[in-house]
Amino acid sequence: MIFILAVFISIVMALLRGGRFERLGDINLRYAPLILLGFLIQLLIFTPILGPHLSQTQTSVVYNISMLLVLGVMALNWRLPGVPLLAFGIFLNWLAISLNGGFMPSSQEALIAAGLADRAAMGEGEHFNNTVLVNENTRLPFLADVMAVPTPFPFATVFSIGDVLIAAGAAWLVQGAMVTPPEAAQVRTPTA
Repeated sequence: MIFILAVFISIVMALLRGGRFERLGDINLRYAPLILLGFLIQLLIFTPILGPHLSQTQTSVVYNISMLLVLGVMALNWRLPGVPLLAFGIFLNWLAISLNGGFMPSSQEALIAAGLADRAAMGEGEHFNNTVLVNENTRLPFLADVMAVPTPFPFATVFSIGDVLIAAGAAWLVQGAMVTPPEAAQVRTPTA
């Protein structure tokens, strides 16, 4: 959710700065369908569609394959503005998730602050979609969803430092495309 909000705010800011919405079409993100495929795979494994039918090991393997697709596309588009930051955020989230059995650990305190009491009440070994609770066995807990947009605010949610970097990278990409003329930003034809 923080990603969508960041992109929306970035688009509004770019428009206020004289940017043009149609310039978003100038972004030449090579192999973009592979990103969609990676996220489609995650949608399938972290929802009731396939989630209940996969073991934790299967979930972890399939998740890692989906992330290799996404990170591969990021590597191929490294020179686009904001992509290195976006890729680093994706990498940090991938690291936290892959080291914790294919699920993103979330702190109970952050979940409660965000009004997600059902997730905060999970027991040991339980998961909610792609979320598990941070515990004493969590690897790299500082990369987990330990921050929250609290419930008095719209779009209350939990997020990680990786999510912040992903949002910042996406906002940079949007700003670069909308505000800078394509010739100056070289957005349409990135070099390899």
